[in-house]
Formats: sequence, C-alpha cells, structure tokens
Amino acid sequence: MKIIEIKSSETLGKEAINHVLPYTSVFTDEWTSYMSFFSNQNIFYHNNVNHKLDFVDPIDDTHTQTIESLWSEFK
Repeated sequence: MKIIEIKSSETLGKEAINHVLPYTSVFTDEWTSYMSFFSNQNIFYHNNVNHKLDFVDPIDDTHTQTIESLWSEFK
C-alpha cells in the first residue's frame, strides 16, 4: 500500500499500471479521478459503487468496505 500525494487521474493511472496486473478487477467508488482513468482504459476490469445511492451496488454487489477497513488500520 502506498500513499499518493498527487491524486489526479493521470497519477492514479500510472500507479495502477505500474502496480496492478492487467485484466485485474478493480473496485472503486465514483470519485472523479477513479472514474476519469478507469472509464477511459481497457487494461483493467472496473466495477464501481455510487455511495450517494447505495452502500453496495444492487446489480453486481460491488462495495468498497474491505479497502475502507484496511485504510483505517493503515492510517
């Protein structure tokens, strides 16, 4: 796990490309930088959840609770 100071879609994209295997499923919320990068690439499978509407996506059960829990321990 790594803290990224510059949280632009370009920086997040570079980190994902450098540290995540191609065709890995990536689960995120709908934060603008995530959506900007993952919506415009075909390297990763991207699932997302809109926290304004649901805690867990009702269609595919996507959630971010596992990483949120890990972040709380990491901080």
